[in-house]
Amino acid sequence: MIRNISTIALTVLLSGCNVASWSHRSTTSNGPPLPMNVSCEELVDHLNLQSGNLKAWQCTDVRMTARLPGPPYVVPPMKGNIACESPNRFHLRASNLVASTDMGANSKQCWFESTPGHPGVISWRHEDAHKLQELSLPIPYIDPDWLMLILGVKQLNADDYVLEPGVNPRSRELWLTSVRGSQIGGARRYVIKVSAADRVVREHVAYDADGRVIVRAQLSNHKRFNGHLIPRKVRLELPGNNTELTLSFARIDTNPSIDSALWVVPTRPGGHNVDLGDLVEGIRRAGIQRQNQSRSAVLGPPVFDQVGEAASTVAVEPDWAVDGTPAEPVWSDSSDSASPFQNAAMEEPHPQRRRWIPRWPRWPWSLRR
Repeated sequence: MIRNISTIALTVLLSGCNVASWSHRSTTSNGPPLPMNVSCEELVDHLNLQSGNLKAWQCTDVRMTARLPGPPYVVPPMKGNIACESPNRFHLRASNLVASTDMGANSKQCWFESTPGHPGVISWRHEDAHKLQELSLPIPYIDPDWLMLILGVKQLNADDYVLEPGVNPRSRELWLTSVRGSQIGGARRYVIKVSAADRVVREHVAYDADGRVIVRAQLSNHKRFNGHLIPRKVRLELPGNNTELTLSFARIDTNPSIDSALWVVPTRPGGHNVDLGDLVEGIRRAGIQRQNQSRSAVLGPPVFDQVGEAASTVAVEPDWAVDGTPAEPVWSDSSDSASPFQNAAMEEPHPQRRRWIPRWPRWPWSLRR
């Protein structure tokens, strides 16, 4: 049903080439460097003050470029719009001359749509996100709650993190680390890397249970909009897919009134909405049905021998001697050349009636003259 799923996934991660150069620039002075001995609570309070009471924002001028695996794709960068709202609502739409994409999330589902690709919207419930791996899809699961932290519309809780010094002391980084329960196909450990020199978050990294990076978000070009400090450039790095995606924002509108219809899974005329959770369950059932059919074909139906007519066949009790042993037959003389089975009626019976004895048996010694 979904033959171009790999193409869909790559298109969802957008098309483009020549990713814009990366720099940790900040257009706004944020004060003196943070002390390296700052406490976890103090650092979390500082970061929460930067975003303030930001609950939502939108941008109608988004520029997107991407580096995809394989040969370079000479595709113009996409332009579009983005909106996000706490606690987990997100919607991004973009297009260029050859492709378009629509992806988002609400409190229950995530979705994406792309052209060229599957003619419809593909969605999945949050609790079914791990099933993406069962189809071996190159679509990484990005937790919408984690995405809200990156976009600055979710406050941090100091009780969820432990403050650690960065791996490289020269980088003057402070790491906020959060370890969560085991999740199937999801992240186990989250790290927020804060630049003490710039006083802003530079990276959000999600690791799996084996310590491998699932997704890394690098933030730069922070700027204040109506008193809220927001990164104007976000680069998502997906090592498992060898893919990088860069989003650049301009003219950000903070705490706007957003129509609730923006958070509804879209439908397209003539398209086919597909729920990946239902798709995986259907594939499982089809596999079980094929296995059952295969077993039936190997065993086959039972075959029974044809039963003779009861009127012409009867079982004969053998003739036992008094002492309980069968009587010894009188064998014909070896010099007798006459065959005792000259009567056609005494020839070997039909194969289907071998198990039955003629009603009036004629033994060899009865033919003796």
